[in-house]
Amino acid sequence: MFKSFIFAMSLFVFTAPALAGGFDVMVDPELPTAVEVEPAPWQPNFSKPGGYVGGSIFYNGSSLDSNGVVQYVNWDNRAGVAVTGGYRFNDNVAAGLTIDYFGGHKAWSTTADVKGILPFDQIQPYVVVGTGVFDSTSTTSFTLKTGIGVDYYIRPDVSVGVE
Repeated sequence: MFKSFIFAMSLFVFTAPALAGGFDVMVDPELPTAVEVEPAPWQPNFSKPGGYVGGSIFYNGSSLDSNGVVQYVNWDNRAGVAVTGGYRFNDNVAAGLTIDYFGGHKAWSTTADVKGILPFDQIQPYVVVGTGVFDSTSTTSFTLKTGIGVDYYIRPDVSVGVE
């Protein structure tokens, strides 16, 4: 294991009794002495603040009517994609913008999202809430987004997740 050393000169002051046969040694408390310093082991930061971008592929099994209301579950041709970007402010809070394209519905949604994150090192569960606009070929409406998910960090700057 590698160790670092910091060397400093110490000044010893001999007092009169030491010169007369006793041996008192004083160290000037204001001067540094030799100190052994072990470097802290590198710890990856999986919760560092900063910007992020991402994407996802999802499957939506519901069928919508002309007002965007779920009518029934249909498992045919419901794949979609999403693009997201935002900023993580600290360990527990991030905010972002998400754009979803619902392929089978030929519809889009754009939401502004806020994430509440519980960072457990590489595994980070979260809740997300957002609001935005849903737009299909037949209607445009206000939308709310709620969800729960978990991200697993492969590296401090790369994660995979389920929401």
